[in-house]
Amino acid sequence: LFVALGITGDDVSEGAARYRVDPIEGDGGVVDTLAITTAADQCLVTAASTLIEQGREETNGTAEMNLTYVAEPPGAVSVEGTVVHKGSHLTVSTVEAMDQAGAIVATGRGSYAIRPLHPAGTSGAGA
Repeated sequence: LFVALGITGDDVSEGAARYRVDPIEGDGGVVDTLAITTAADQCLVTAASTLIEQGREETNGTAEMNLTYVAEPPGAVSVEGTVVHKGSHLTVSTVEAMDQAGAIVATGRGSYAIRPLHPAGTSGAGA
């Protein structure tokens, strides 16, 4: 899916992730909003996963995300997500998509769910 949408990983650090979205051939150089939205969600997942305490927590999926588009990008887009808060059940992150000149294309926020593991290393689901 990422290849088809022109998405590639760019950088990952503790609590942060960046993906690049390139225009798809035949689309006139325009990056599709589906690709930007997908990269934004992946930023939430990747940034949150860098903060998971192995053996104590596991990732549990995107709880919610909103993304407001303010411009149509003229070419490739960089999508960056940063965790601003990590709680026991959610991470809250900001996400921004910028064109090659650094102008904001879209901005948003999202929450990613964390599932605490029981001492035996099993998830709390159904318990």
